[in-house]
Amino acid sequence: MTQYTESDLRTVFEEYSAEGPRRPAYLEEITRRGRAARRRRRVTVGAVLAGAAVATAGVAGASGLYDGRSAPGPASAARVTNGITPPATVVDMKGETLGLIRSERHTTVGQGVKVTFQPTTYNTGYSIRCADPEVFVLVKHGNEAALARCGRRHGPGLDSQYDWQSAGPGWLGKRQTLEIWLFPADAPIGRRTDDGLFDMAVVVQEPDRLAKVVGHHPSEWTIGVYDKPAGFR
Repeated sequence: MTQYTESDLRTVFEEYSAEGPRRPAYLEEITRRGRAARRRRRVTVGAVLAGAAVATAGVAGASGLYDGRSAPGPASAARVTNGITPPATVVDMKGETLGLIRSERHTTVGQGVKVTFQPTTYNTGYSIRCADPEVFVLVKHGNEAALARCGRRHGPGLDSQYDWQSAGPGWLGKRQTLEIWLFPADAPIGRRTDDGLFDMAVVVQEPDRLAKVVGHHPSEWTIGVYDKPAGFR
């Protein structure tokens, strides 16, 4: 599962800040710089970010920030979508069928939840679906993190999927937990407020700070975790 670690995000924003005052950063630009930082890290220390072979989601799927324009308003009828119930099965990135091993439905954004599941293989994947596709989704697992608008994170199948390299030792045989935060579409990500600048590094490291600023808002979303059901061949 290729994601941007907190170290990657800090590197990007340190570089951006060092260049002096300029226009606000777009997520696409942050993504480009993040990729460059990761390439440099591979060259200097020979490290490959976990799960690079199975990348599907993360900051690369995100939209640009506001750059002086008005932030999106509350969800409108045109932006609300149906079909957020996780399907019973999905076809993964290898063309194999995975079954639903865990699903949850939530009705509020502006807070974090922890989703715990028992993987049965190293190829576990997940999909998050939102009634408002413009809400922001932050997913954290270990030192990995992904931040993007919900509707731009996934296709018809999985948002992201692990493999034996990205899952790492200890993946099987114990329960795993994803930390998931959803924020409303007009959350001040990438903007300064009276409570400080909520750049991506801050949001990833201290999502509770942003949650206190935006508050709770009604908006449905679901998560489905997929794997080979126990005993399935």
